[in-house]
Amino acid sequence: MKRIRAAVFGVALTSIFTTGIAQTVTTLRLDGQPLVYMKDGRPHGCGLRIFGFHEIQPSGRLRMVDVSVNVHTATPASVKLTTADTSFDDMKAGNKPRSARVLAGWIRAQDAISTRPLEGKTAAGDDGLSLLYWTDHDSALAVFAAQAERKTIMIGVRRDGDSHERIYAGHVNLSLDESKQITQCLSELSAGLRPRK
Repeated sequence: MKRIRAAVFGVALTSIFTTGIAQTVTTLRLDGQPLVYMKDGRPHGCGLRIFGFHEIQPSGRLRMVDVSVNVHTATPASVKLTTADTSFDDMKAGNKPRSARVLAGWIRAQDAISTRPLEGKTAAGDDGLSLLYWTDHDSALAVFAAQAERKTIMIGVRRDGDSHERIYAGHVNLSLDESKQITQCLSELSAGLRPRK
């Protein structure tokens, strides 16, 4: 709960300009979780889950954004985006967050290109609400590098019912041990990674 409160109350707003259109970027505390996919005692995939909470005004509800970026030896990289709404009262009561359908989304490391669906193809997750797609290894690996170097990561999400996408930015917070897990996984995986467009 303390981590979530820190994420919410650490929010600040800035504006950026792209192609003449002003977009509001919400700066969040982003927390991370290493993901390691094992087969026969060896990693065949490494992932980074990134999540944060945004307090929606004036309702005071909390919007969660949850993104996973994964690299694999036998397939392109993959992205999964999930979003849900909750509140402090709901969390105290043990109520599950209410998920919303993600229509589009991306993640981008500082000084890199954003992830995008290969051939423009996306799919819904098992819950029918999250968004899944294959992407290129370069944009995915840039996210891992940005986390390790404490560079800014940006996330764009458009939900069903939203008139525009929301953009979030921040540094991913991991413990030293968690960062080492990702570094070790990527090191073991690197020999099997093949360049993919």
